[in-house]
Amino acid sequence: MLQKTDRSAVGFVIAALVFFFIGGLLTTVVPPLVDKSWSKPFENNDPSKGPTGKLRPYTELELMPCHLRARGLLVLPHAADSHPAG
Repeated sequence: MLQKTDRSAVGFVIAALVFFFIGGLLTTVVPPLVDKSWSKPFENNDPSKGPTGKLRPYTELELMPCHLRARGLLVLPHAADSHPAG
C-alpha cells in the first residue's frame, strides 16, 4: 500500500504530465486554429525587407563547401615573402 508521501509524489507526477500535455496543445494546435493567416504563404517581393520566399538557383559561392569558402577568405603569406632576400 502506498504511503501518504508516495501518493503525493504520484499525484504530483500526474499533474505535471497533465500540465505538460495542455501546454503542448496550447503551443502547437491552438495558434493555427486562432490565427488563420498561418495557413497562407508569406508574400514578400522586396528583398530589402527580408527573405522573399521565392525560389532561386544557388550561386557558385553557396554551392562551394564551407572549408573551401573559408580558405578563400584566409590569405597566407608565401614562404618566400616571409623572409627578406639576403
